[in-house]
Amino acid sequence: FFNTSVLVGAMLPYFLIWPLWFSFAVVLPVINSLHWLLALSGPNSKEAQKQVHLWLFYWLLFASCGLLNHYLGWIPDIIFGTLGYMVIDIQQEVYLGIAVALTNPMFPKLETLLGLVDSHSSEVLKKIHEVQTQASSKVTAAVKGAFAG
Repeated sequence: FFNTSVLVGAMLPYFLIWPLWFSFAVVLPVINSLHWLLALSGPNSKEAQKQVHLWLFYWLLFASCGLLNHYLGWIPDIIFGTLGYMVIDIQQEVYLGIAVALTNPMFPKLETLLGLVDSHSSEVLKKIHEVQTQASSKVTAAVKGAFAG
């Protein structure tokens, strides 16, 4: 009924998206990380410590997202694949937008995300400790029951 080749298309060609993503997701953070690591011994070491903490958080986020994408990458593939089939293929552009938003010094979204994680980290750690304690007591009871009889 409809000519889908007219409706479906990519926003930017991949040969433009990949270098842009690589620049914002890898090169810019490497430069910033090395800059602030070298600034640790300088006169502005308090700000440098804050920035090193920020960029360490970025690299942990980068690695964990890469690992999650390896195992759960099919979820955004389904969402963006369906969207790309019906309207427009924007998966790579969204990834580029996330990289730009997190690494752009003009808009400190990475600092906002780090503040959000820091504010809720104690609650998450308490919950993890509760679950660990419950699991440990159940495993201990099961092991004792298995070896008692």
